[in-house]
Amino acid sequence: MLVYSVPVANFWIIYRLGQLQQPCRAQLRARASAHRAFATPPLFTAIGVLFYLLHSSSDYLVWSALWLAILFATLFASHDMPAAPARKESRASEWVRSAHGVSALTILLVFLGPHIANHLTAIWSADLHKAVMNGLRVVYRSTLIQPALVGLVSFQLVTGGALLRTRLVGKTDFFGSLQTASGAYLGIFVISHLTAVFILGRQAMQVDTNWDFAIGVPAGMMGDPWNVRLVPPIRSPSCFSSPIWPAGCATCCWAAALL
Repeated sequence: MLVYSVPVANFWIIYRLGQLQQPCRAQLRARASAHRAFATPPLFTAIGVLFYLLHSSSDYLVWSALWLAILFATLFASHDMPAAPARKESRASEWVRSAHGVSALTILLVFLGPHIANHLTAIWSADLHKAVMNGLRVVYRSTLIQPALVGLVSFQLVTGGALLRTRLVGKTDFFGSLQTASGAYLGIFVISHLTAVFILGRQAMQVDTNWDFAIGVPAGMMGDPWNVRLVPPIRSPSCFSSPIWPAGCATCCWAAALL
């Protein structure tokens, strides 16, 4: 629960900064950094996957250095310099937003909906989960569907990043803040997940990325010091030593000072 407090606290920062009519540049930078802090769970996992592929145990050191750099960059920014006014949405932006929504719906219908339903079958048994997954893989791992899905996901990342960038400079409401925060979180999660499955699982480890891969067999999620980062809500006592929490707290401290 302590690790979960990081996204919750930073969402409050995102919402409050999003209500400002004419924010300065430091406040816009704080708003962007609060989105990064909101997405710390998948970001920490992505960095862990990267350094695992590099056969390096320096992920904790790099993680700390990253957040110290973000902290100092914001602390020493000019707080009284006005930001450029937000631009009105152009026709090109409207097209990007529409295409982003259509591609998201396509992914949801073709892959994500069945994929989540597949995960729910694990409530009954791991064997049922594997059986359903093997059946679904005939469709979404086919030579036509899988490249198309990867292309759609990549399109989501590019267009979502562009839309997020434009939304971070304008005033927004609670729903808008929820949309940008969840978009930042999901974008980093997708990058982390694709890297883990396609590069770590299939290429580096050369294992079947099924239920066993997902739960970190044989050690399990809670029985391995690396795997435990995959389940931040149930870190138990280790959450107090998790680098996610101090990183998020540091972000909250300086961002709150700019409200």
